[in-house]
Amino acid sequence: MVSTPLLNGVITPLITPFRGGEIDYLAFDHLVKWQVEQGIAGLLLHSLTGEGPTLSASERRALISRAVQLNRGRAVIIVQTGTYSTGTTIRQTEEAHELGADFALVVQPYYNRPTQKGIIHHFEQTARATRIPLILDNDPQHAGVAMKVETIETLLQITNIVGILKDTSDARTAPSPYQAIFGRPLHMTGGETSSPLMHRQRACCISPVANVIPDLIVRMQQLGQEGDATGFGVQLKRIIELAAALENGGDVAWLKYAVSCLRGIDNAVRLPLTPVDPEAARSIERSLRSLRVLRRQRFASSLVQEARVARAVLQPAISAEALISKSYSSIL
Repeated sequence: MVSTPLLNGVITPLITPFRGGEIDYLAFDHLVKWQVEQGIAGLLLHSLTGEGPTLSASERRALISRAVQLNRGRAVIIVQTGTYSTGTTIRQTEEAHELGADFALVVQPYYNRPTQKGIIHHFEQTARATRIPLILDNDPQHAGVAMKVETIETLLQITNIVGILKDTSDARTAPSPYQAIFGRPLHMTGGETSSPLMHRQRACCISPVANVIPDLIVRMQQLGQEGDATGFGVQLKRIIELAAALENGGDVAWLKYAVSCLRGIDNAVRLPLTPVDPEAARSIERSLRSLRVLRRQRFASSLVQEARVARAVLQPAISAEALISKSYSSIL
């Protein structure tokens, strides 16, 4: 019997910071600690937001190990392990379990576009061969094939498949403000919320914007669960401009640039992605200006100071104070 950790709240699909073409492990450690400090319920590693397809096997292992050690059980660690190969998916899923992850997120095989029967066998074999709770990732936009309702119902009968990350891609409708903020809804088997706001805001979600403002996304999610429509509306007005800008950008590079403005990390991405252009950078900076008072308070955090000092050690020519000033100037 698979033991399933509790999962309720906001999950951040964590970006992977790069510097000089390599993973910036110092920045990664800082982001993990900061996210947990801000009250995030979980961290998702190796997703598309985290540029998972560009990571080597050794990089994947290192990031899982570091996240688990730094987290110390305070937040749930989820690892995206799905591939177009059932054998590789099984190996990566079991490896995530051995390294201490709490869940594995497994997408339907992409590129080879299997039949519904093939999708069922893929997940059955993965579930049978591994010991970690699995979450289905129904992502036809990237996989090229959708899981039918009947397929999902069949898969959710498997003991250690414990939830599903739902598909929100619909070419007929524009993304709502709620989708821009809260991303894709994650439904765990068993348990419903009675709050009417949660029909829009969801009890559990994977929010890319939480990379930038985790505390505000967490607070908004809590207000939704409490049924506080007034407080929910106030928070929505605060962050909708930023969420909409990042949603419209539709690229991890936009998200990384926003994080770099507020946390001082490098905004580098790996090919085939490319950095934001000057016009996009200005758009992101404009959307961040409304948050500058809140961000000034955050810059007083000892965690942020610690990261700046560590960065200054690696770049002796630039003082920690200069780095802080540089981050301030990008949003003022």
